[in-house]
Amino acid sequence: MTTTIAALALALVILPAPTMAQGRGGGHGPKSPPPRGSTVSTSSSQERSIIQGVGLRNFGAWLDDATIADPGDAWASVWLSYWRSPLGRQLDAPVVDVGFGATPRLQVGVSVPFYDARYVDGAHARGLGDTYLHAKIALLDPSGSRRRVGIAIAPLLEILGSGGESSDAGFHRLHWALPVSLEIRSDSLRAYGSAGYFSRGAFFGSGAVEVSITPRLGIVGALIHSYSTADDPLSDARGLAKGRTDLSIGASFLAAPALTVFGNIGRTLSEINENGTTLATSAGVTFSFARGTHLRH
Repeated sequence: MTTTIAALALALVILPAPTMAQGRGGGHGPKSPPPRGSTVSTSSSQERSIIQGVGLRNFGAWLDDATIADPGDAWASVWLSYWRSPLGRQLDAPVVDVGFGATPRLQVGVSVPFYDARYVDGAHARGLGDTYLHAKIALLDPSGSRRRVGIAIAPLLEILGSGGESSDAGFHRLHWALPVSLEIRSDSLRAYGSAGYFSRGAFFGSGAVEVSITPRLGIVGALIHSYSTADDPLSDARGLAKGRTDLSIGASFLAAPALTVFGNIGRTLSEINENGTTLATSAGVTFSFARGTHLRH
């Protein structure tokens, strides 16, 4: 079930944009609207002034294990996600993630989403979402360790897509992140998590527990926390918290030797506002390819 649940991790993140990613690719949340200003009271005489900002905190998270695909082995995942929050709703379809094992200690991949977002103020945006070029480098292989413990680093490059903050001429489209992942295995259970930093201004910590119910069926629960360090005066003026915590529960089923079907549902556990997600659900499939002409799971 190792490969099965690793594929499921692709869709677990339930954080809204600007920054979010997960697993062997990106977990993509709702796109934030373009940067905007707002009027707020600045004195008892009701004098009002403009405070610039996005009005959404700059969160980001990544969740992955420390397992590396065998050299020459590859995967391709396709899924869709639906998100709902006080800001609006969004459908991501399709989201595509592909990758392969390059060496015994290195795997690389890319994750690309297409989104359609509708906001409560009537605005509508759609197009190419945020793309992630990701790698994973094993420092300690859990399959080769007597203690079944693994450690990996997962540098990634984030390229902001169309719409949202990326539509602003002064906003940089290219960013990076550096997660570090830890994995602990037993015969029917795995625990893994990641911690790190997104260059757009967000620290994060995430963890998951995966249980194999049968050789074909697995379930996983994930808890994710992110803390925004980016300045946004409008968010400060509105009293929006700089941290948020999210929960997701999912399942995966090995439908064929090289085909896994997965799905999950989650929401924000902390305060629900424009930064929170009242519902996040995803479903998709993962195909696994072994070296040569054979397929494997």
